Amino acid sequence: MKHVCHIVIFSVIACFGAFGQKYGSLVDVRDGQVYKTVEIGNKVWMAQNVNYYCRNSWCYKNEDANCAKYGRIYTWNAIMTGSGLQKSRGVCPEGWHVPSESEWLLLATEFSKSKDLFIGGSSGFAMPMAGCRFPDGKFDFEGKVATYWTSTIDTAFPNGSFVFTRYAYSDNPTKPLSSYSTNKTYGQYLRCVKD
Repeated sequence: MKHVCHIVIFSVIACFGAFGQKYGSLVDVRDGQVYKTVEIGNKVWMAQNVNYYCRNSWCYKNEDANCAKYGRIYTWNAIMTGSGLQKSRGVCPEGWHVPSESEWLLLATEFSKSKDLFIGGSSGFAMPMAGCRFPDGKFDFEGKVATYWTSTIDTAFPNGSFVFTRYAYSDNPTKPLSSYSTNKTYGQYLRCVKD
């Protein structure tokens, strides 16, 4: 009987996670890629970075293996596919959208220590330290920083060229996710949220 209880407990953790998250998957019908998903709070997030090819997207250091490892790096205009509206679908699969700053804030509130969102963290979000791409084409900060776009334009900049982004740092894992304004021409990663 003792072994049966352990099997049942393991099955519950595998489906719902140690902290009650529900795991799943989605298939992007555009290219057949399968993504892990995780429900955190009342939102279902991709638990992997988007890896859908489009113009103005790259693999880290232009190495194909890094797209398989980290997903693709995009400019903001690439992820939004011409839309400037919050929660637009953009480059996300059908039924999903680019998360807003407020949706990222809910995630950061649910897990106040960024390490809980890292690969192996308690959230199941599995955020890799995958670096970023500068507008001049330079890639940097692999293993040190995770960088993500939101759909929210920072209206403090009158020309609309800056948007809110979310960062986490491997050397400061107990700090919450940081929010910054970043120029749209930088290259960062994307997680989608279910509509």
